[in-house]
Amino acid sequence: MRLRSALLTAALVVACLLAALAGPGARDAVASGPNRAVVVADSGTGVIVRGIEFSAESISGLEALQLAGLSPVVEGFQGEGGAVCALAGVGCPSDGSCLTCDPRGYYWAYHRAPAGSGGYTYSRVGAGATRVHDGDVEG
Repeated sequence: MRLRSALLTAALVVACLLAALAGPGARDAVASGPNRAVVVADSGTGVIVRGIEFSAESISGLEALQLAGLSPVVEGFQGEGGAVCALAGVGCPSDGSCLTCDPRGYYWAYHRAPAGSGGYTYSRVGAGATRVHDGDVEG
């Protein structure tokens, strides 16, 4: 249920961003300014939606979570970019129980919606192994 709510919220955010970017002169404004992305997280008590800006061509998903002020706690997994154990103080410690400490089996799944894609897909790698570009939505 929380995932569905987060996905619907993110879809609305993506639609609004695409509409804003499609406006007259928007391409020039985006091309000359900083890159922007949106980070969406469902904390269990509400959906957090934060816009971020970055000057590099791309940043890691982990950097996006940090820029959004979500204070990610991560357990590293070689080649996978690390598992997000906790965001905004919600989740598990960064130890062997990172993905298993919640008795309900909840964990921070990582989904991505690259600019123009129109929908989320589950990421098979962690936030540290993904690249976020202008117009992307991470959640």
